[in-house]
Amino acid sequence: MTFENMLEDAPYPRRVFCLPKLSISLQSGRSYPAFEATNKINTYGGSVGYKLWNRFSFGYSFRHYENSWYDIDVGGIGRYNMLDKNSHMLFLKYSIVAMDRLLINRFEIAAGIGASLNPITFESTRYEMSIGNLPGIVMNENKGGIGILADLDFYFSRHFSVYMGMEKSFIGKLHISETTIVSPASGKSYYFESEEINPSSFDLSFGIRVHF
Repeated sequence: MTFENMLEDAPYPRRVFCLPKLSISLQSGRSYPAFEATNKINTYGGSVGYKLWNRFSFGYSFRHYENSWYDIDVGGIGRYNMLDKNSHMLFLKYSIVAMDRLLINRFEIAAGIGASLNPITFESTRYEMSIGNLPGIVMNENKGGIGILADLDFYFSRHFSVYMGMEKSFIGKLHISETTIVSPASGKSYYFESEEINPSSFDLSFGIRVHF
């Protein structure tokens, strides 16, 4: 007699041993951007997933990133930069190791891929040390991307788990055109070459997941 037959004949409700299908998670974590001028940054977000056949799951995730950094440009001109990114991803995952009905195994390991849309705002303000701010630039672009995903869940019950997630994202670069800026204070002109900023990153996240 199979386990499924035993469930059919059991005197208690079948749902007692049914595996949840829907999951909702909240997370926070650290992001390690691809561009060199910054350090790791904090992130937050969440996701909704639906499981098929106890192994495959698909869903939607959201993650917010915000980072700022200083650097020194040509001619000793300082620059303050801010990059704000919201990642909207549709994902598909496969559970390599799955949690079982009786919680004999409480761990679940999943890997997958995702496609994302990333609205990005980039602001850059240059300044002369002794005079003040120069006119800055503001860019708003939507960049597509893909991600490689991995999750490790530990189940306290069939309806609650804590998890650690990893994601390596590959996102289209921001292209900043060459420009000449004239200081309103001194009247001096400054020429800046074109450059690229890569908003891709490697992300670690920690969170809780509720299963229904």
